[in-house]
Amino acid sequence: MTLDVIMNGKNGVFIGLIPLVRRYLDTVEVSVQARCSIQEYLKLVGKRASGEYMTTAQWMRKFVRSHPEYNFDSIINETVSYDLLRRCLQIERGEVTCPELFGAHVPKHKSEYVLPCGKIVRPSADPNSKNER
Repeated sequence: MTLDVIMNGKNGVFIGLIPLVRRYLDTVEVSVQARCSIQEYLKLVGKRASGEYMTTAQWMRKFVRSHPEYNFDSIINETVSYDLLRRCLQIERGEVTCPELFGAHVPKHKSEYVLPCGKIVRPSADPNSKNER
């Protein structure tokens, strides 16, 4: 079995871990906020497993190999290292997008989730709080 089949499943072969987790989530009481967060991660993991999105290691190798100062000698000089780390920081801060890692989807900051109805839910320390707007 491939990682794609293990994670996403294949009709008639294996249900897949991600569909299994989704079925489980349908049977337990999970807050909307937690469900949205889990769904985002499951989608990301599924697309990485299928090869639709690059893994971080694949993306880093591609970045290094396409850098003008890399000489294909397995030596990563200071400039290449600096540029790689700077680009990682820009992606993390949302200053640049990285469709190879996330597709057209721009990951939301973990402190804010938008529901399908358009309401914004912000986490609160009180699990019984209804903090939609």
